[in-house]
Amino acid sequence: MFKMSSSRRVSLVVGLSLVLVVSAGGGVWAQGDIASNAGVFVEPPMSTRFNQRREKSGEMRRFVPRQKRATSSQQASGGKGKSTTGGGRGGSGTTATTGAAKAVNAETYNARGEEANSAGRFAEAVEALKQAVRLKPDYAEAQYNLGFAYFGAGQFAQAADALKQSVALDAKDADTHNLLGASYDRLKRYPEAVAAYTQAARLKPDDAELRFALGNAQANAGASAEALESYKHAALLKPNYTEAHYNLADAFYKANRFAEAADEYQKAATLNPKDAEALSNLGDANRQLNRFPQAADAYRKAVQLKPASAELRHDLGYVLGRTQRWTEAIAEFKEAVRLKPDYVDAYINLAWAYNNTNRFADSIEALSRAIRLKPDSPAAHFNIGIAQSRLGKFEEAVASFNEALTLKANWAEAHNNLGFAYGNRGRWKEAIRSHEEAIRLKPDYSGAYFNLAVAYRKSGDKKRAKEQHNKLKAINPQLADKLYPLIK
Repeated sequence: MFKMSSSRRVSLVVGLSLVLVVSAGGGVWAQGDIASNAGVFVEPPMSTRFNQRREKSGEMRRFVPRQKRATSSQQASGGKGKSTTGGGRGGSGTTATTGAAKAVNAETYNARGEEANSAGRFAEAVEALKQAVRLKPDYAEAQYNLGFAYFGAGQFAQAADALKQSVALDAKDADTHNLLGASYDRLKRYPEAVAAYTQAARLKPDDAELRFALGNAQANAGASAEALESYKHAALLKPNYTEAHYNLADAFYKANRFAEAADEYQKAATLNPKDAEALSNLGDANRQLNRFPQAADAYRKAVQLKPASAELRHDLGYVLGRTQRWTEAIAEFKEAVRLKPDYVDAYINLAWAYNNTNRFADSIEALSRAIRLKPDSPAAHFNIGIAQSRLGKFEEAVASFNEALTLKANWAEAHNNLGFAYGNRGRWKEAIRSHEEAIRLKPDYSGAYFNLAVAYRKSGDKKRAKEQHNKLKAINPQLADKLYPLIK
């Protein structure tokens, strides 16, 4: 996944419905609750499920042990050139008997090293090839093979040293630059990896795996835009390259280009329908685009592959809730907290779904668990206040909204709902103060003007009630029309 800042956002479910409640005096009156009758939801964080899947366990498959080859200059002339040593790349041209003997010995050790590399006996290969380059330091082929052996043995610093020697002797060999880049990559020396991979790509421009490796190194070096282009190039070279589409999607997502990210995650998931990460990140990208039905489809497929993932269950529940499929959303949130009993956000969102289905007692139970786990969650205190208000437990609601405001003082909706609860207890002065604070924090808050007008009228101040009505009329004429009968 991927799922961005990873901070959570508490979002409002906005509606213009009127809430009929019983007043402290026993009559029926109406207050506009612009913040929603159901409270707030906690939006899942932007994806942190990114995974640059470099398949390191299989990375050696990108590199092939090789037998001695002609030098770059020999290849350019059709391979007919011959080293006077009879050796591989980078022969010294020595013609003396001692030089010839050394060359034979160096080649013998190189041949042993090549055989051991091919069999995966890297420690044995290292020992043979060290002898080869000791006898003949300018033997480019042996230096490459030594680098290969060190890489296979997991000795990446030594591999880089040998491969640098090979590059210095034969700068036009793409494989050497490629393996040097991989060595730097393993050492987390990413700028040097980028330089080596870039040179390899110049020499071998049609290698999709090489472009992919370059993209990974660029991403790790902080060159996000360049990484995106490398992944794009890899995917163009090899359209069925699942990992290239996946990492390209990650790059698009991190750049907030969610539509393009969704397209690439979809390609990765189509190529590999059992790729739970691609599906979950596809859900994340669609969620960022508010494509909630498409997100739900992707999450559901991911859940089928990873049914024990509490986070996937929660995210599925969230997007189902955003499409008002409350029964399904509740089932997913309940499964999320069953799998992860300390999952505070899932309890809060479960309560949000309960509130939307008028299951306020269940909401209070879920939120009580959330508050026990995280007493400093303003969303949990706010939502429990909503449920308490809907059950007519206004004194408890006052306490809950006040607690939410202790944790988040500048929350206009909490001030408005606190005023709502005060009003239902006939505490009009406190209600007025709360609604005025809501308006101070959010000057275009229609519901707060509505409630403030009602509070003024109930406190006997008809003039100020009408003033609020006039202000509301300029902001929301329809809601003002509904207010007028209550204050005239």
